[in-house]
Amino acid sequence: MLDTFNRPLLFTIGDLTAQNIIINEGTFLGVVGFNRAGFYPESFEYISARWRFEKRGQRPADAAVLAALEPYVGEFENFLTWLHH
Repeated sequence: MLDTFNRPLLFTIGDLTAQNIIINEGTFLGVVGFNRAGFYPESFEYISARWRFEKRGQRPADAAVLAALEPYVGEFENFLTWLHH
C-alpha cells in the first residue's frame, strides 16, 4: 500500500475542473473556486480531480485537466479501497 500521507503537503485548489479555469482567447487568466483549497498531500489534486471526473461523467474538458496532472494511480486506488470499506 502506498503511503499517501508520507509525502510533502502542498497548497492545492482541491476543485480543479475545466469550469474553474479562466481562459480568454487562448490566454490563461487564473483559477477560481478555492472553497476546498488547503494544504494536502501532493496526490490530492489528482485524486479529487479523477474522482469528480469518474463520478460526474467523463467530460472532455475535465479529461484535459486530468491529463495535465501528475497521475497518482496507486493513491487513487487506495482511496477507492478506503471509500468502499
